Amino acid sequence: MKLYIVGGMLRDLLLGRRPRDPDHAFAGSDEEFVQTYPDARKINASFSVFEAQRKEYARLRGTCIEEDLFARDFTINALAMDEKGILFSHPHTFSDLKDGVIRACNPDSLSIDPGRVFRAARFAAELPAFSIDSTLFEQLEAIGKTAALSRLPAERVSKEFLKALAAPCPGRFFQILRKGRCLLPWFREFDAAASLPAGPWPWHAETTLEHIIETMNAAVRHASRADRQLAAYMASVHDIGKILSDPNRLPAHHGHDRKGETLAETLAIRLKLPKKFKIAGKIAARWHMTASNYTTLRPGTKVELLMRLHQHNILRPFFAMLCADASRPGREASDFSAQAAQDLECILGIHLPKHLQDQGKQSAAWLKSLRGQALAQKYAMASPK
Repeated sequence: MKLYIVGGMLRDLLLGRRPRDPDHAFAGSDEEFVQTYPDARKINASFSVFEAQRKEYARLRGTCIEEDLFARDFTINALAMDEKGILFSHPHTFSDLKDGVIRACNPDSLSIDPGRVFRAARFAAELPAFSIDSTLFEQLEAIGKTAALSRLPAERVSKEFLKALAAPCPGRFFQILRKGRCLLPWFREFDAAASLPAGPWPWHAETTLEHIIETMNAAVRHASRADRQLAAYMASVHDIGKILSDPNRLPAHHGHDRKGETLAETLAIRLKLPKKFKIAGKIAARWHMTASNYTTLRPGTKVELLMRLHQHNILRPFFAMLCADASRPGREASDFSAQAAQDLECILGIHLPKHLQDQGKQSAAWLKSLRGQALAQKYAMASPK
C-alpha cells in the first residue's frame, strides 16, 4: 500500500501561497488500509474515506495515481507526492499553474460530481488572476441545463459559497456562475438581479447583479481580515430586494430594503447558512439605505441601529459593507465605522435608574430615549458655537 499527499497543499506551495492542511490518499484496498492502521475508522459510507492517527485518508480513484489524477476536479489540484517525495501530476497541471487557468481534469469532471460547479466558482474567487478555460464553461452550461444542481445537498453548496466569501474576490463566485448559467436553482435571486437595472443614472449604470458583485469585492477591501467573510455576505444580499421592485417604476427601487429583509432570510434558510449569517443578511438588507445617511439620522434611529449591530456583534462588517456600497471606481465613500463605534460607546454607558427598571416594554422605551438624549447631547457639545 502506498500513501500520498494530494491536492491543494501542493498547489499552494507551487504558487507561493500559504499552504493549507494536507490531504492524504492511499493506493490499495480498504482491508489493506485497516491492516496498516488498526485504529482506522471509516467516515464516509459512499466513498472509502478513513480517519486514522488524526488524519483523513481517501482511497485513490482508479487503480493507480495517474488514474486518480485524471478523475480529480481541476488540473491545478491534480497533484500528488508519494512517501519518497516523488511528484505526480495531470499533464496540464504545471502549464495551467504557470498560465493561470482553471481547467477540468476530464470532459466528465462536472457530470461525475455536479458539486464541482460551485468549486469552480469558488476557486475563481480565491484565484482572481486565473481565467476559466472555455471547455470548463461549456461543462458548466451543460450541467446548468440539467436538474443535477437541484439534487445537491444544501450543505455542499453553502460550503463552497462560504469559502468564496472569505476569498480575495468573492463577487467572482457569482460572476462565474452567471456566465456558466448555473445560478439556478440555489441562487435564483441573483439570476433575477442579472437582468435588472441597479438604479437610475447617475448613481448606477450597471445591473443589480453587477453592483452586488462590485460591492462584495469592495467590502473585503474595507473590512478587517476577521470581518471580510461576513462583510462580503452582507454585501451580497444588501440589494436583493430590488428583484421585487415594481417593473413599471424601474429603474427606481422604492422600498427594496424592507422587501430584501425577507428575501435574505429565505436565501439563508435555503442554503442552511449559520445563524449569524442569516441575521446579518436581514439587517444588511433592511438597514443599508437608512444607515447610508448616518450623519443625519435622528438620535433615536441611531440608537436602534447601533444596538441591533451590537447585539449581534456585526458593527464592523456592516459599516465595511456600507462604505463599499457607496464607493465608486475612483471615489471612495466616507467610512462611518469609527464614528459609529464612538456613538455605541456613548450609548452603552447609559443605564436606567433602578426605579425605571423591570417594567417590560416601557423600560426599553425609556432606555432608548435616554440613550438618544445622550447622543444628541454628545453632538451638541461637539458642534461649533
